[in-house]
Parts: sequence; structure tokens; C-alpha cells
Amino acid sequence: MSGVLEGFGRLHPALVHFPVALILTAAVAELLYMWRREQRFGDAARFMVAASAWLAVPAAAAGFAGATELAPSLERVFSVHRITGVGLPVLAFLVYAMSEGARRSGQVWEQMAYRLFLLVAVAGILVAAYSGGLLAHGSASETGRIGAAGDFGLTPYRMIWY
Repeated sequence: MSGVLEGFGRLHPALVHFPVALILTAAVAELLYMWRREQRFGDAARFMVAASAWLAVPAAAAGFAGATELAPSLERVFSVHRITGVGLPVLAFLVYAMSEGARRSGQVWEQMAYRLFLLVAVAGILVAAYSGGLLAHGSASETGRIGAAGDFGLTPYRMIWY
């Protein structure tokens, strides 16, 4: 069974990108809906949020399955990544429910709450992606790239797919 979990964990980098892209694109579609007032953009945003919520569940599960031991200096970064990785699928389902509620009721305050939570989801994705990048690839000081944001001097975290 551990071989199956290990194999599933190796899929985390591949599985995580699609739900992330869907939420980010949903935010763009919602901005277009606000600007153009064309219902197709609002419908597209709701669809992408729903798809992202469902696809984020296996991505998060693969992340848990693929997590291995790491250097003590990376514990805090890993904690941030783990918390955002669990919270974002839950938040995506909440955002989807809010979008459906706002669509059905037509209440302005519900639409604003939905948009605010969609923005929070985008911010959460940025935090999760940044911390995941640090875990997988290390900081700028280790990669030799100068000028990269957030040079924390951390050792790269190599998960089992490397």
C-alpha cells in the first residue's frame, strides 16, 4: 500500500496546477463580468470555481501522500504550505456556494461577499504556490538566481519525485 501512496504522492506537482489555474482564471472572468456585465463571464467564473474545488481535493491528498521528511529549517514553510493546501479546497467549495447563492438571490451584498472570498482564495493560492516553490526548488540563494523574491536562505526540499 505504501507504494501506491508513494506513486500517488508523486502526482502532486501535476495535479495541483489545474485547480490553481481555474481559480485564477475564475477571478479574471469575474472581473470581466463586473466590467462588461455579460452573464457568460459570471457563468464561466462559477463553473471554474466549482471545477477547481473538486479538482483541489485529489491535489491536496496527493500532497499529503507525497510529503516526506524535510530539514528542520523548512518546518515553518512546510506548515504554511500544508495549512493553505488544506484550507484552499475548503475555501473553493465555500466560494462556489457563495457564487450560487448570490446568483439565485441577486443580493448585492452576497455578490460582494463572493468576490471578496474569491480574492481571498487567490491570495491563498499565491501563498501556497510560493511556499510550495520554496519547498520544491529552494530559495534564490541556492538556485543562483539573483533578485528573486523572498530569499530566506533555505535548503531545498526534495520530495520523492526528484
